[in-house]
Amino acid sequence: MRWLAYDEYNLEAGRIAAFYLPGAVSGQIGFFECSNNELVAHELFKTATLWLKAQQCQYVEGPVNFGEKDRFWGLMTDGFRTKGLYLDNFNPSYYQAFFDSFGFVPRDIIYTYRLERSSIDTEKLNAIADWSGSKIKYELKHFEWKEKTSLAADLHSIYTASFNEEKRISHLTAGDILDMLEQMKPILNEKYCWLAFKDNNPLGFILFLQEPQMNSGGKKVKVMLKGFALAIIPSMRGKGIDVTLFRSLYRQLESEKKEFDIYLSGINASTTKMNSLIAKAGGEKVKIHQTFIYKINL
Repeated sequence: MRWLAYDEYNLEAGRIAAFYLPGAVSGQIGFFECSNNELVAHELFKTATLWLKAQQCQYVEGPVNFGEKDRFWGLMTDGFRTKGLYLDNFNPSYYQAFFDSFGFVPRDIIYTYRLERSSIDTEKLNAIADWSGSKIKYELKHFEWKEKTSLAADLHSIYTASFNEEKRISHLTAGDILDMLEQMKPILNEKYCWLAFKDNNPLGFILFLQEPQMNSGGKKVKVMLKGFALAIIPSMRGKGIDVTLFRSLYRQLESEKKEFDIYLSGINASTTKMNSLIAKAGGEKVKIHQTFIYKINL
């Protein structure tokens, strides 16, 4: 369900959407936009909350989308001087005050890191990747559109094995992943997606998207890459495959002789190992998104 708010001049002043899974304790809100007017914001929150209450929901979570966590997940609460990233929320700073004053409390904290070319420790990268490759003896290949159907099935196999315990991705099929790849085609370079195989069995993959950029008028600009997905099957974690995949991407970028920045978004603060790994690799925290939760007591 979605609603629009209008001001006293009959001009659009805000919007919100609410959605839920039948039988779930929590409902969600998302796609919230509002002028700098607390009364309008609260009226939107109240309207969505009352509707979710009528659907037997006890809590409201948001702002999120009604799909995967790879897009439009969380309210940006820090990093307003940085560039917006593809499929990430980039909202005015005053939105957080609306959530706070209505009674929402923070739930998840999500970081975005920037990894500059100069901060990448290539000596360590090579040492780990060489050790991993000699120990496990696997093969690497980049994505190719001419093999998109079979590679989409490989990506699905890896993703399903990696997140088998998370019910939110159980509905994804190889066809869904193929559809997503087709949607991303304008910003998906074949050689920015790498997969690892052993005896033709997929072990893991890494996928980066090239951020859309305005025409620079012939001026040289940095390539901005956003990490879209990384997954390693459980039995192969901690064996350096992720580092080896990243090295393949790094070597590709080096061969193109372009200046680049790498962004890693959607990193939950609770995943301490991942945050530690990125920090050790030279990652700089540049954005924070947060989700909030509200207990319905209207």
